[in-house]
Amino acid sequence: MKNHTWFMVGLAMLGLACASCSDDSGDDDKGNVCSASVCLNGQLTACVNGVASAPVTCPNGCNAEGNACAETSITTCTEGAKQCSGNLLQVCANNAWTTSETCANGCENNACKPSASTTCTEGAKQCSGNLLQVCANNAWTTSETCANGCENNACKPSASTTCTEGAKQCSGNLLQVCANNAWTTSETCANGCENNACKSPSSSGGGDAEGDGCDYDTFSEYCNGSTLVYCADDDTIVMEDCSEYSAECHAIADFYGDGINGATCYVSEDFCTTKGDTRNMCVDYWEFSYYGEQTCTTTIDGALVWEFFDDWNGDVCEGWCLEDGSGCE
Repeated sequence: MKNHTWFMVGLAMLGLACASCSDDSGDDDKGNVCSASVCLNGQLTACVNGVASAPVTCPNGCNAEGNACAETSITTCTEGAKQCSGNLLQVCANNAWTTSETCANGCENNACKPSASTTCTEGAKQCSGNLLQVCANNAWTTSETCANGCENNACKPSASTTCTEGAKQCSGNLLQVCANNAWTTSETCANGCENNACKSPSSSGGGDAEGDGCDYDTFSEYCNGSTLVYCADDDTIVMEDCSEYSAECHAIADFYGDGINGATCYVSEDFCTTKGDTRNMCVDYWEFSYYGEQTCTTTIDGALVWEFFDDWNGDVCEGWCLEDGSGCE
């Protein structure tokens, strides 16, 4: 009767399907008898072969049935995720929300709100007098002092390069247009540039068709693509396709040193690499051979070529040039 009474009292006190029992014989042997495993308040007491084991702590709490540890946590969150809890910014670590920061200006969209007095967009720019400022770490800092003033969130360019957007001008045989407050070349004028526009072929002293009349003394040779257009000594237009002998047509300002622009066909050995370089060269031309120092110069359209022989400070050979062009015979 005594053993049965203790068994019932144990169930009532522990809420478990097991009890401590003993007999009244005074023996030292005692056992924990159970009929099922019980999980309570995160502590699991397992029942094995009718004997209750020592309680163990369940890392994820008890399951819904109360007879085993839960397999997953009831506070599941994605590692590293953030959330606002009032003015607290919380981050998920080890499957639990922990406070990482108390937001002085409140928490919004899973982040602390910046101070209202210094709010700016990272990388944004603004003018402050002659100072160009950039937003870094939610504060305006000076990135540059503008020598010509600050305007539209950028330093103004040097006054010496100021031009009206879209305006045009001639620079030699180049037609230039103003873009972003700077002069840029929009076109190379084959027949020269005048009154802020490229001149037409007829304004160079003749027509633009083979055999048309022209003035040999005033006509300016020009390039029409790969075709060289020039006035022959019989005052008629000649059109020569430079590409027929793997040459390129390029125009030179003040070709003969008389203020008149000209052009010619250039073969591969006529091109140079560095403006201002010099070389000694002998060239056969018509009934003469010329020998002297050539300078690497620039054509109207920007090609680098050895200057035309008429510009040389050289001599006319008594004979023809040596085959390698190194001198006269």
